[in-house]
Amino acid sequence: QGLFNLFNIPYVGTDLQGSIISYDKELTKIICNQYDIPQVPYITLYKPKKLTKISIDFPVIIKPARCGSSIGINIANDIKELNNYVKNAFKYDDKVIIEKYIKSRELECAILEDKKIKASPIGEIKSINTFYDYEAKYIKDSKLLIPANISKELTKEIQSLSLKIFDILGLKDLARIDFLYDYQNHKLYFNEVNTMPGFTDISMYPLLFNNTGISTKELITKLIENK
Repeated sequence: QGLFNLFNIPYVGTDLQGSIISYDKELTKIICNQYDIPQVPYITLYKPKKLTKISIDFPVIIKPARCGSSIGINIANDIKELNNYVKNAFKYDDKVIIEKYIKSRELECAILEDKKIKASPIGEIKSINTFYDYEAKYIKDSKLLIPANISKELTKEIQSLSLKIFDILGLKDLARIDFLYDYQNHKLYFNEVNTMPGFTDISMYPLLFNNTGISTKELITKLIENK
């Protein structure tokens, strides 16, 4: 985006500032927290170190702060596993996030800026693994349910939060907003945002709008013509 800006080349998607913020999970969390967006408890590590305790109860999920495709993400059930997985995560970034892991449904909403900003139906990922990791995304046959089997009230809540997050992070044109739904306690948490979601045959973003009658070709055409 910075290179395109430098040479005045128009492009689809969020600009440099919004992309930097959204790619950094810690910055995203800090900003969204200021707007009371519900998130799971987390801590940030800025350098590798051996941990003897943490302020979050196990199990926890460890992830590089700036990485994609669930690379370097693991779930730890005790301090020994935590230290091993933190060490691994630092191979991919020099900042690591530790979050409270909750058993949840993974729900996603697509946003399209087309004359006015639209929120898609909600999709659900039924991961073949414990969570939607790299293997579950690209190797094993995880299921995508569109629309998700959730209440109208939860659908509206996710759509409303997605539009709010799109606005406060300064996103443009398109984004996919991901949530965790703690079905045991009926609590919804914002997980992360993808400013340039995939457009493969199994990608959630185009499939969500396909469900509304917009083909992937039409979707791409809209995005280009809107520039």
